[in-house]
Amino acid sequence: MRSYKPGAVTEVKFVGTDGITHWAGIHPTLDDALDRAERVYREEAQRDLVVTELFGGRHVANSFHYIGRAADLRTNTLRPEVKTAVYTALVAALAPLKYTVVDEGDHFHIEPAAPRSDYPPTLV
Repeated sequence: MRSYKPGAVTEVKFVGTDGITHWAGIHPTLDDALDRAERVYREEAQRDLVVTELFGGRHVANSFHYIGRAADLRTNTLRPEVKTAVYTALVAALAPLKYTVVDEGDHFHIEPAAPRSDYPPTLV
């Protein structure tokens, strides 16, 4: 589950693969993207959004995950037709934020559409 705090960086609570609950800062645009994703999941799937990855795990060296600008969203519990509807709605909902949605099979990966070189590897 996510917990919101005011300010430039939002804190996110998640349970890592080590079973420990962590708090980490995310970029404000990702916070907006997750708000929109949460609404899409409720409207299209009648389910709560489950964020499965933020900072942990293994990603490419310049992954947006490491700078608080990408997230993975659970899809493996969605029926195929519901997953398609959620994907379509997510693409539309995140486009104004210039975020892309990638279907990676058991999850959707969301990240900025801009090249990684446009984003310095630091948190704001």
